[in-house]
Amino acid sequence: MNNSQKEYGDASMELIAKVNKKLSSKGESTVDDNGIKKEEPCNDVVEETVKAAEEVVEKAQEKADKVIEKVAEKKEAAPNGMIDVFARVLGDNAKVQARKDDIRSKLETAIMTRASATDAKIETTRDSL
Repeated sequence: MNNSQKEYGDASMELIAKVNKKLSSKGESTVDDNGIKKEEPCNDVVEETVKAAEEVVEKAQEKADKVIEKVAEKKEAAPNGMIDVFARVLGDNAKVQARKDDIRSKLETAIMTRASATDAKIETTRDSL
């Protein structure tokens, strides 16, 4: 049994003890036709019990959420975790973009060189005519 299960077990036992104490102290007793005494909890006790149960559940959920967050953080930071995957993808994307920019620059330079050469030929031809 791990720590969280033990904590939930302790919290539930504490809740049961509180409920039993409140039921025994605030119950309404009636006697049925056979002379058997029946104790029925009053509405306040039921409402208090529900509130107490909701508080215990809320505390347990908060603890579970914290544990889940810690586990998720550890998995994300672990080797080949989400952080490494994102960093690798972003790094690869930056390299690809740098290659594209380099190729674009080379093509633009080659086009400008040809355009300049063509303009020079045209001007030379006009001057000779």
